[in-house]
Amino acid sequence: VLFINIKNLNLSPVDNKCDDPLRHAQTLMQECQRIIFNHRGQINKILIDDKGLLVLAVFGLPPLLNDDDGIRAVASALNLIKNVPTLFPSLRKKLTTSVGITTGEVFAGIVGSNQRHEYTVMGDTVNTAARLMAAANEDDVLFDYHTLQFVLGVYRDFQYDKTPPLELKGKNMKVEAFRPQTGEQSLLYQKINTGNQLELSISGREKEVRDGEAMVAKMKEEGGGVLYMIGEFGMGGSYVSQRVALFAEESKFVVLKATSRRNNMGDHGTEQFVRNR
Repeated sequence: VLFINIKNLNLSPVDNKCDDPLRHAQTLMQECQRIIFNHRGQINKILIDDKGLLVLAVFGLPPLLNDDDGIRAVASALNLIKNVPTLFPSLRKKLTTSVGITTGEVFAGIVGSNQRHEYTVMGDTVNTAARLMAAANEDDVLFDYHTLQFVLGVYRDFQYDKTPPLELKGKNMKVEAFRPQTGEQSLLYQKINTGNQLELSISGREKEVRDGEAMVAKMKEEGGGVLYMIGEFGMGGSYVSQRVALFAEESKFVVLKATSRRNNMGDHGTEQFVRNR
């Protein structure tokens, strides 16, 4: 979940005309949509007033679900910070961006009545993202511990700094927060500056791929078998399974593929089915 706040957008009429303020607001909203959508996220809400632009964006909503949604969220935030100030270079006051990012379970669904309803996300994860956004500095990104774990699960070279624990409104205990490094030494930031920010998003899983391919090769030598892979969501499992499945197909194995949805029943039934084959 991303909460984005872009400040210093002046919506006051100029010479009793609103053309420029409206054009600026529209351009800014389009740029936010472009960056979020390009990283396979979704815009849930946009609010614009005299305090600036407020955006609620979400990664991982069906059908746009990716193992690397955490790094996509961070990359989109850094892209916004990089691009937004360049939209209106003639403005007297530079536009600034503050972003809060969290990862966790949320309520995602339709709320309201038959007369008026909307699709929304709610929960502590959403509220914490808003609090981190409020705590972030100008042109700054803050994210929580769960987001850090998801990012490191698919991109072990991710470089970040830990902030002192933050006191956030509505929280009884201080919250751990982190920010991505944006200096020249940051690999992720270098990728964003060259327009290839997701090229290294899935990395650090080559050992698992090699292990899987070795198991497939052993099964071929022994005349067959079944390979069953299980892992935590967001840890790069889809990437590993796709690589191993391709190797298995090249080795003349029959590969069965399916898409499952996460639920509270666990994976016991699937595992027992595989074990009994």
